Amino acid sequence: MQQSIRSSPTLLEIVILLSMILALLGILLPALQKIRSNADRIRCSDNLRQIGTAFLMYHDARGLFPQGGDSGPDGGEARAEHRSEWSWAYHLLPYLGQIDLYRADVAQVDQTAISTFYCPSRRSPAAGIAALDYAGNAGSRLDGYNGTVLQGTTPKIGLRDIVDGADRTLLAGERRLNQALLGRANNDCRPYNRPGWNAYAQAYRLGLDPPVRDWFNHSDDAVTSRFGSAHRTGLNALFADGSVTHTRYDIDPTVWLRASIRNDTMNVP
Repeated sequence: MQQSIRSSPTLLEIVILLSMILALLGILLPALQKIRSNADRIRCSDNLRQIGTAFLMYHDARGLFPQGGDSGPDGGEARAEHRSEWSWAYHLLPYLGQIDLYRADVAQVDQTAISTFYCPSRRSPAAGIAALDYAGNAGSRLDGYNGTVLQGTTPKIGLRDIVDGADRTLLAGERRLNQALLGRANNDCRPYNRPGWNAYAQAYRLGLDPPVRDWFNHSDDAVTSRFGSAHRTGLNALFADGSVTHTRYDIDPTVWLRASIRNDTMNVP
C-alpha cells in the first residue's frame, strides 16, 4: 500500500500566511482599541452618574449642594483638623456607600482610593493614593460664585439657585490633566479630600474656555483650570439634574460658558 507524502510548506507560503495574519491584526487591533475606548468612556460616564446621584441625595437631605471646600490660612491644602474645608468629593462619601471612610481618620481618607473618582481611560485606583479625575463646576469665577460648586466651608446653593435650569447647567465634569505627571503635577498631587481651593484648581474647573483633551509632557507642570479628559472626542459632563452627556471638544465656547454659569439667564441651545 502506497503512503502519501506530505510536503512541508514552502518559504513563499509561510510569507503569504504571515502577511495575511499581519493584515488581519491591522484590521482587528484598531477595532478592539475602539471597543475598549468606548467601554472606558461608558464606565467613566457611569462614575459621573453615581456622583450626580450622590449630589442629589445630599441635596435631598440638606436642601443644598455640598460646599466646594477651602484652603487653610496659608493658601495651600485644607487643614487636616478642619473637615469643613475639605472638598465636595469628601462630603459626598456617605452617599457613595462610603460612610465608614467618611468617619475614618485623616491618614486613611488621604490614602484610600475611591474607584468612582477615577476615569478608566486615564488611570486605575492605586493603593496609598487618593486621586480625583472629576471637578466641580466653578462657573467663570475663581470663587465659584456663579457656578454650582462654590468655594467655602458651608453649603451655599441649591437647585432653587440654578435659575437657568438644572438640565442645562453643569454640575461637574472631567478635568484636564498632564498624563505624563499624573499624581505629581501641581494640580494632581494632593489627596482629593483636601486639596484646598486655590490656584492649583484641583477640586474645581472653570468654564471660561471649552474643554480640551489631556496632554503629555514630562517638562510641563503648568496648572490648568480647564475641563478636559483622556477620551478622544470629548469629555463626560454631569448636569445639575443628574444627567450625563458626552460633550465634544469642538463645542461652541459660548455655549460651554453659558452651561457653566447657573444664573446668567441665557438659554443654552
